[in-house]
Amino acid sequence: MMVATLSYGVRPSRNFSMDLTLHAYAQPSASTIAPSARLRGATTGLSNYLGSEVSITGAWRPTRKTKVEFGLAKFTPGSAYVDRSNASRIYGRVSYYF
Repeated sequence: MMVATLSYGVRPSRNFSMDLTLHAYAQPSASTIAPSARLRGATTGLSNYLGSEVSITGAWRPTRKTKVEFGLAKFTPGSAYVDRSNASRIYGRVSYYF
């Protein structure tokens, strides 16, 4: 699989950061076998363009021992997939270091 990525990050303070990222996915050659990923779906074998994803991620570190991470992503399947329904993901994680 080939991946092209464009990302922009900002850090408004020492404790907070955010990133906006765009990924484009393709196969070296068209195939009826989709790459292994969290997304499942049949590919047509007629195109090598798997799709694109845009995501916003952030992290906040209120103390040295804690970190809060969050993210929102949307994947838009490309012409290689039979089902072109969008897939979205929202996640959050809290870490405590001891």
